[in-house]
Amino acid sequence: MIIGDGGAKQKLEEGIKNLSNVIILPPMSRENVLEYYQKAKYTLIHLNDNEAFKKVLPSKVFELAAINKPILAGVDGYAAQFMKEHVDECIIFKPGDFEDAVKLMKNYQYVDINRDHFRAKYSRKNINMQMSESILSYVK
Repeated sequence: MIIGDGGAKQKLEEGIKNLSNVIILPPMSRENVLEYYQKAKYTLIHLNDNEAFKKVLPSKVFELAAINKPILAGVDGYAAQFMKEHVDECIIFKPGDFEDAVKLMKNYQYVDINRDHFRAKYSRKNINMQMSESILSYVK
């Protein structure tokens, strides 16, 4: 099941039209999508291959990294670097290179994941505390 929308949705629909085991669902509320995440074997994030996405870290990275599922990530630039360094069990491929994504998934040894350390390190409370300390360091 693929949930969501995006600029390449039509290309994706064309690519899966002969597959009976792939379903595309429309975007849904956070509460509903969390239920699907828990049922999934893998999660997916795919960013378009453009310069803007090489310099940002979308909140979707944190959302998926907080779930104990391997992530198939079509990302580049800073997002790829961050995920390699901080998120266990990511299968990272260049955006749009689905042949490589398939090859990487076929070679992936599925393992159970516990990302408690990630959730603790990047909790809103910890991030707000670090930001407050940073601001205070300039005031002193």
